Amino acid sequence: MVFLNGQTCRRWVGRALLAAVAMTCPAAAQVWAAPERDLSASVPLADALGPTRTMRLHGTVFHVQGLEMDDDAIYVTSLNKKSRHGYLHKFTRAGDLVQTVDVTDGQRDHPGGISLDGDTLWVPVAESHAGASARIVQFDKHTLTPRVSFRVADHIGAIAIHGDRLYGANYRSRSFYVWDRAGKSIASPISPTQVQYQDMKMVGGDLVASGLMADGKSGAIDWLDPETFAPRQRLALGKMEGGLVWTQEGMKLQGNTLYLMPMDGGDEGVDIFVFDLAKMTAAQSCMTAGANRCLFDKRRLAAR
Repeated sequence: MVFLNGQTCRRWVGRALLAAVAMTCPAAAQVWAAPERDLSASVPLADALGPTRTMRLHGTVFHVQGLEMDDDAIYVTSLNKKSRHGYLHKFTRAGDLVQTVDVTDGQRDHPGGISLDGDTLWVPVAESHAGASARIVQFDKHTLTPRVSFRVADHIGAIAIHGDRLYGANYRSRSFYVWDRAGKSIASPISPTQVQYQDMKMVGGDLVASGLMADGKSGAIDWLDPETFAPRQRLALGKMEGGLVWTQEGMKLQGNTLYLMPMDGGDEGVDIFVFDLAKMTAAQSCMTAGANRCLFDKRRLAAR
């Protein structure tokens, strides 16, 4: 493990592309602390720490929406803004295009954040405006053929699955939804955050959701309580070179590896940026005063 001294810590933070607030390294080592950790210890991912590498997906992809992957394949949803058609793409882990299917359902042309569920993949396909309808579709991950679906009277932009429950976020994530596998509504609470979540996954009992902050200038990955949707932890991210926020589209978290897809694709494909979150522990030697300067803490949450 590589440890950093305070001077290196401050230099890294100085290069971070984080808007709104100056962040310090002290809480960096607490990213992977216990779920009961104080939210005031949430930390930013300094852009200087990554990405460690880039994965290229080869094949036509449009406006990227969601990202998923397992040991054998990578799945991406995208929207062709010109034709107003939505697509689900399947790639090998080497990045070669295997299959693309049109998921458009009448006026519902906007696929969203996606989640694997065993041998299937859940995809929301919504009308492209707030308060519209969506269809939640379960696809066979091998053939990309639909198995079952149900309709929701709202725009659903991201979905996650855990046990017998499905979790969705609507347009700009103003509200969450919880359904059973048949589509019966269980709950629809107002979001306690102002983050516009783009992709969501269930990881270790937490609903991990990534998206844009309300100002549109920075991003966040939140570890949410799946019962209350209250944030347990936040990882704040800034912008990549070119001005795009790292978390504005697809996200996948596997262990300590974070995959982000902020860019749109084209005929030549699209990139996945890979971050090694284990590197965050290298900042633990920066544990000095200043953790209360974090972008996100309990007091700010209570004030919203």
